[in-house]
Amino acid sequence: MTFLSGLRIGQRLALSYALLILLLIVIGAYGAQNASRLAGDLDKTANSSLVKISAANSLEGNVNVIAAAARDLLLLDEARQIKKQKAAIDGALQDSEKQLGSLESSLTDGKDKEIAGQVRERQGKFFAAVAKFLKIQQDGSPDEARESLITDVRPAQQAYQQGLKALADLQFQNAHALAESGAALAGRSVIVTGVLVLMAVLVGGG
Repeated sequence: MTFLSGLRIGQRLALSYALLILLLIVIGAYGAQNASRLAGDLDKTANSSLVKISAANSLEGNVNVIAAAARDLLLLDEARQIKKQKAAIDGALQDSEKQLGSLESSLTDGKDKEIAGQVRERQGKFFAAVAKFLKIQQDGSPDEARESLITDVRPAQQAYQQGLKALADLQFQNAHALAESGAALAGRSVIVTGVLVLMAVLVGGG
């Protein structure tokens, strides 16, 4: 108060305006920083977690196509239908390889890479089991093909699908963590911004 009382009116006004401008700059910078962080979290959720979940779902869809086509091969006896189911299996295998390769190239997190490595390994075993089944289905008896489907393909398929589920679950966890972090940041922003605005009001009133 002694310092302020020693100042002229013009100096006091200049000081108060300077403080108000400083507070406005702080409020603006703080808001911009938090908005940028929230935008980054949203972008990571939309273009990272959701993309990976979509890839895992696509891979799961290909597994279902292969499983259904393999079952149909045991029931069909018309050459045209058999060729159609084998083409469906081949297309699903190629698309799965492409999807997983694209997914692996986008991974940066260590945990993501670890689980993707497990998926890659299990995919290889599943593909090998499907190839074995197709060879037996073509050259062997129906009973041998049925046994191969049950003893070779099914266990490899289940292990592969468990890996895909683990990959998708991790992305859901990451997205949930980002959502919680964003909510906490938004709550803090409201409080801090309110305090800064109140300080600006007090300075202006003083």
